[in-house]
Amino acid sequence: MDAAGALSEPLSCVISAQSRHVHLSQEAPTAPRQATLGLKPGGVTMIIGAGPMGRMHAEAAFRFAPQHVIVVDISNERLHWVEQVLMPRVAATSTQVHAVLTGPHLPLLRELSSGRGADDIILSVGSRAAQNESQAWLAQAGVLNLFGELKRGEHMLELDSLRVHYDEVRIVGSSGGAPADVAEALRMVAEAEFDPGLHLAMVGSLDQLPKALRLVEQQETDGKIVLYPHIQTTELFVTKNWGMAEEQDFLTCLRDCAPSARGITPARG
Repeated sequence: MDAAGALSEPLSCVISAQSRHVHLSQEAPTAPRQATLGLKPGGVTMIIGAGPMGRMHAEAAFRFAPQHVIVVDISNERLHWVEQVLMPRVAATSTQVHAVLTGPHLPLLRELSSGRGADDIILSVGSRAAQNESQAWLAQAGVLNLFGELKRGEHMLELDSLRVHYDEVRIVGSSGGAPADVAEALRMVAEAEFDPGLHLAMVGSLDQLPKALRLVEQQETDGKIVLYPHIQTTELFVTKNWGMAEEQDFLTCLRDCAPSARGITPARG
């Protein structure tokens, strides 16, 4: 599926970011420490921000089998998407997904972690306040990922050095994905560990780029947009659960179907 290839780039950024998480373990006090990359299996992972990238982070987190994935946002609509789309993805596993508004997320975190805090926190929002405050939400030896970018001039944070020293918490970040991360993204799609169609909001032809950029800038779309460079001029259409069959029907129907026959809705704007 062409759209899966396109979405492997943002997914590679998620994979790169999550691989920066390092958790140390010892089988015995005299045993050497062992380092494990990725989110803590059986732990508590918190995703701050349920926007397009936050939702990708949440689904990609399932491969590490945390006991709890807590997705936090200020938007009930985005949290409803998590409940309706992501929760069924792990219904048959040991991972539990929780969608919660900012504020009530702290009592929920205390309850689910028995007061320890989160083993992994991924900040998928560009909020200086959240980056400062979330340091206190970490469990001992927890990892805080500053995935969401701050504006230059607002990017200096207050570091709790006592937590870094005594609780051995880590603060990490990354920028972009390497070719190896793209390969891992494609493997995850091929083996049904990640469904890129769930994160796709619109499709269209390449000449719709100005309109697509305007929609993103004005926050009038809450998902990824894929533009096909090899098709005739085609306005942006809203998609849902885009898969290989839907893409093939769309590309085939461009030749001889009316827009209403494609089963997708023209985008506004």
